Amino acid sequence: MTTQRESRMTEGRLSWLEGAYTQVNERLGDLARGQEGLREEAAALSRGQDSLREEMNSRFNSQNLFQGAMWAAMWMTMAGGFITFLGAREGA
Repeated sequence: MTTQRESRMTEGRLSWLEGAYTQVNERLGDLARGQEGLREEAAALSRGQDSLREEMNSRFNSQNLFQGAMWAAMWMTMAGGFITFLGAREGA
């Protein structure tokens, strides 16, 4: 048989455990919400990095195209000059 004192102690312990459980449960909910927020932030950063990568690739490709056109123009100019030089030399 339990005495009144033991019964009150048991009820007090149960009440304390229920409070502790409620606090732990609330904290787990907070952590889950925080984790979801971090996932959303990571996804946004990833999208930003992808966008930046696409922009840099676009600029790099444009620069390569420009440099390729400049090299072609340079070689055409040199070839034209060489042909002109040979033509002038033969004509003289």
